[in-house]
Amino acid sequence: MKLLYSKKIAYSLIFEYLCMIFLHTVFYMRKYTANYTYTNPNFVIQNLEYCKSTSNMLPLLYVLKNILQRGFPTAMSKYLQEKIGKIHEAPNFQERLLLVPAETSNWVGTIKGGDGYNPAREFYDSIIPREFGEYSFVQQMIVPEIGINEIVGKYNPAFVGQQVDFYLPQALLVIEIDGGQHSRDRALDAQRNAYLQENGIETVRISTFELQRHDYRGKIDRIINRIEQFKKKGALGFYKEAFEKA
Repeated sequence: MKLLYSKKIAYSLIFEYLCMIFLHTVFYMRKYTANYTYTNPNFVIQNLEYCKSTSNMLPLLYVLKNILQRGFPTAMSKYLQEKIGKIHEAPNFQERLLLVPAETSNWVGTIKGGDGYNPAREFYDSIIPREFGEYSFVQQMIVPEIGINEIVGKYNPAFVGQQVDFYLPQALLVIEIDGGQHSRDRALDAQRNAYLQENGIETVRISTFELQRHDYRGKIDRIINRIEQFKKKGALGFYKEAFEKA
């Protein structure tokens, strides 16, 4: 519990400091790799290229971000081994540390929807825990209302200001809950789907009509099949174990 709480504080500090930097920067994004074994090494730092901040807190921020995203232990430097000890030789050193909270994220004001019936909220709050079975833990990892450019990791003017309903980064999976307006925007939806697919990201669309008629089993199966694929070749299996232990 203390570990999870500490993580929340750390993320809060990172967010506040990034907001401070954001006020003195031009929009820009760069991709980096930490090259840690058995992990997805890629991560993104925004607002870096033209950052005018000269604060001596920046190195601390980068180290903290690195620790939080690593999730897997690595051997310390020889200097630290001399000062602290060779903890990498401890029997439990190779246990993976993936911080998955046991409580469900609230996302108040983030998951969008109309007044009264909110199909996206119904999907997140009810359908995922009820229909996903052993994979319901992904509810803790899904990110709602995230920009397409942020998902792909590169700037495309055609998709500025466009967001998806839900994104599961560990499975490169977008889930869209389509209301009535999507029947009029099919060309745009197809363009978004194709662009995401070009970048290795699958899109599953569930209409509000399917939700209301409970006719979405085929779409849920597609989502679960995607999760199973990444469970076998990625870190999703480790996240599942971490969630069960939380």
